[in-house]
Amino acid sequence: MLFSAGCVWHNRFDPARRADQKTAFAEFQELNDGIAAGHSAPVEFVFRTVSLKDSSFQTLDRIADVLKEHPDLKLIVEAHTCEVGGDDLNDRLSRERGAVVRTYLISKGVKPEHVKFYGYGKRRPVTADTPGKDRNRDGRIEFMLTDSFWTVLER
Repeated sequence: MLFSAGCVWHNRFDPARRADQKTAFAEFQELNDGIAAGHSAPVEFVFRTVSLKDSSFQTLDRIADVLKEHPDLKLIVEAHTCEVGGDDLNDRLSRERGAVVRTYLISKGVKPEHVKFYGYGKRRPVTADTPGKDRNRDGRIEFMLTDSFWTVLER
């Protein structure tokens, strides 16, 4: 799953905020489902660079739109790399890629204080014990929708 979102305990008693969070979650889930089904492009980079592939911009634009439509929500960007290369290189590359995504979202009108990023290098593969691993699945960008206190939202 590329996105995580929903409602948290301290918003449980605010029906308007909870409804807004559910709407944002549904929009993120629809985008995630489109990526999984191949109808929308994932956020990807040219191999071993910090250059976004052209196919990534439509998805990033939609993410920016959702964040602008729901100003009480924030986003955590998690950048991951494949296993090719050393730890230091992959850690730096993932941090730089996270920064590129954040910068792009800000350029589309998302408030800078509403986007954080983390680079995990190759430490969190999704294909760890998979024969004939698909490097592209490990090198990925994941998004977590949060409330205004940076609490990751759950359904």
